[in-house]
This record gives sequence, structure tokens and C-alpha cells, in this order.
Amino acid sequence: MPKTGVYLIFCLENKRVYVGSAACVGGIKKRFNSHRATLRKNRHHSILLQRSWNKYGEDAFLFTPLEYIDEPTRCIEREQWWIDRLKPFFNICLIAGSPLGKKHSEEARKRMSLSHKGKKLSSEHIAKIIASRKGIKYSLESKLKMSAWQIGKKLSPEHIAKVVAANTGKKRSEESRFRMSLAQKEVNRKLTPEHKAKIAAAQKGRKHSPEHIAKVAAIHRGKIISKEIRAKISIAKTGAKNPRSKPILCIELDKKFESTGLAAKFLRETTINSKALNSSIGSCARGNGKYSHAYGFTWRYL
Repeated sequence: MPKTGVYLIFCLENKRVYVGSAACVGGIKKRFNSHRATLRKNRHHSILLQRSWNKYGEDAFLFTPLEYIDEPTRCIEREQWWIDRLKPFFNICLIAGSPLGKKHSEEARKRMSLSHKGKKLSSEHIAKIIASRKGIKYSLESKLKMSAWQIGKKLSPEHIAKVVAANTGKKRSEESRFRMSLAQKEVNRKLTPEHKAKIAAAQKGRKHSPEHIAKVAAIHRGKIISKEIRAKISIAKTGAKNPRSKPILCIELDKKFESTGLAAKFLRETTINSKALNSSIGSCARGNGKYSHAYGFTWRYL
């Protein structure tokens, strides 16, 4: 049976070393063959080891086991022990089993990007990726970094069309909706005026189907809005202009209001009349072109 464990690649010319481990089927022997194959093709992941190989040649390197381990699950642990002890020059990553600390050049990044472009993953592969990422929780710091990275990024029309097609008809569970809501609150997301303008422009002229309208109505039917939410809606709509509303003047107070609604609100808030209605003020202001009275005041449209 092939032996697993920790091994060493030693350069006889410059006395520098590479430390690795093999817990896979085939053991240390298979890893040695893999290293030699990639070094001979000038494609080894350690550029430092590759340069020395190219400079001194294959005969200048010694491949030898450091420690045989019966339990493959302990290989990473023992590899880290040897890395800490020997401080291997050829190891790009000094944390066993992790690419932490490895930095790719811009050229390497472009090559990797080009190699993946146009590549289509099978349904099984996509399912495995989704399953492996399920349950991952990102810290607030990570979320903010990802958000900053996306700012200013422009998607192509083809990409946008694919995203829309993928989400069309997609139904999210109550749990998913709740998580999305919490995520937005957690990062305290605030839309910029430009973003709001883009959303408004995208929605302008959009017509919903009768089915969609019925669904929205069904969702909101029987929904109880809290006093806090009502207060927020009221504040948000205060001063909002209805295209058909007209400014109105209260003669006695010599006060101008942008609409009958704001005039009625003024009367209610100042306790002049707690039941003042905008419809009554509007009816009086339209009274055959003559001044009329409502709630003890004369009103007219401007």
C-alpha cells in the first residue's frame, strides 16, 4: 500500500528546500511524480522552485520522505510542524493546506480569467458548488468589502438579460426573504440619489399584468401596518405633490398651502379642527368662483 506522510524536495546547489505532504491515494510516490511532471513542463505552482529547477537542472534535486504517517488526516498537521521547523524557501504558502499569502501577478490573473471565459459548468458541478457554499456566514467586514468591490462595476446587457431570466418566476421562501431583509438592515444600506433616479427611470411606464396586480393585492390584503410604519409613510409623503393638486389660500390666516391635503393637515395638527378633511376645503374653494367657508375660514385656489 502506498505510504502517506511528509516529504522534502532539496536543491543540492543552493541548499534550499520545499516541504509538502501526501494524504492522497498513491501517497508520497505519486506526489513526487506530480512535482517532477509539472517542473519538467515549466508549470510548477512554486515559481521559486521552478526557477531553481530551470537553472540547475533535474539532477540537482533530491526527493526524499521526511516522515511516514499511518493516519492521512494528520498529514497537514505534521506538514505544518516541519514547515515551522525548516522554514522552506521554495514554499510560497507557509500555512499547510492553505493558499493564504499567495499573490498572483496581474498577468496570471488575466490568464486565469481568460481560461475560464466561455466555460460552461455542468448541472451537477453547479449543484455541488451551491451545496458547498450553503450555510456560509460572512462577517460584516467581508460584506462591506464585497459591496465596495461591486461599486462602479457595469454589467453587460447580455449579463443583465441572463440575471433577469434566471430570476423570472423565482419564488423565495419566507426564510430567505427574512434573511435578505436582515442583511440590508445590517449594512445600513442607503441608496444614492443617482441610484434612486435609475430605479425610478427603470420603473417609469412599466405596466404590470392583471395577474401580478392580483398577487400584490393578495399579499397586502389584511396586512396590519404598525403606527411606526404609518408615521414613516406620512413623513415621507408630506410635501409630496400630486400632479392634479393646486395651491390654496386661507384668506383669514393669509397662509398659502401647496394642496388641500396639507391645509387639512394644518388644521388637524393645530387643533383648530381635529376632523378637517381636504375634500371639504376643496369643495368650498370651487364654489362658483365665490369665496366660501369651511371650518370657519375662507378658501380659494391660486
